[in-house]
Amino acid sequence: MHRNRILQLYQGLLRSIYRIPDVKERQYYVDWASKEFKTYKTMNEETDNYTINLKIQEAHGWQSQFEKLKKRTSEGFEQKKGAENAIATEKGTLNNYKND
Repeated sequence: MHRNRILQLYQGLLRSIYRIPDVKERQYYVDWASKEFKTYKTMNEETDNYTINLKIQEAHGWQSQFEKLKKRTSEGFEQKKGAENAIATEKGTLNNYKND
């Protein structure tokens, strides 16, 4: 019963993680998610139902946090990229004045 929900949740979590632009951060969270899901893979559905439901809720929370992280880092990445392009343009303009 929980198996399909958990697999869908794991896939959704990984999709959210793969949207994070920073490669090192993304790899850290992929490793973390993999380890976390493998740790609880052997839980018995009948005896550990409470813990399973708790972990499912926790994973949903993490998924929304990864979406927020993606948005925050993407916006910061775009701003940084724009600033770097502006600096490069200014340097190019200054070099043109020096050559004249």
